Amino acid sequence: MAYFAAWQARDADRFRGLLADDVSWEGPSWRAITAEQCMAAFHQASSLVTSVDIQHIWVDGDDVLTWIEVRTGDESARPIANWTHVTDGRITRIRATSDLLPSS
Repeated sequence: MAYFAAWQARDADRFRGLLADDVSWEGPSWRAITAEQCMAAFHQASSLVTSVDIQHIWVDGDDVLTWIEVRTGDESARPIANWTHVTDGRITRIRATSDLLPSS
């Protein structure tokens, strides 16, 4: 999926090209309601994330749900469910959720 390839490469231009101007992004750590705000979140998150491992992708029409494991600088893996909605080839909505409790 191009979305996660851009994440892995930390390619801001490619990531921005996937987003609609009115994209919204909600997750446990961010809320953004414009593409510019999404890009600010992308830059912040990509400075923390060391790898994104796609576990599974489900596609239902214009909706894509991806189960991923994200690693950060401390190398802990965090499972995340990421739901994107695509309209006319651009991502219009991103929703992500994860368990924010520390692992034991």
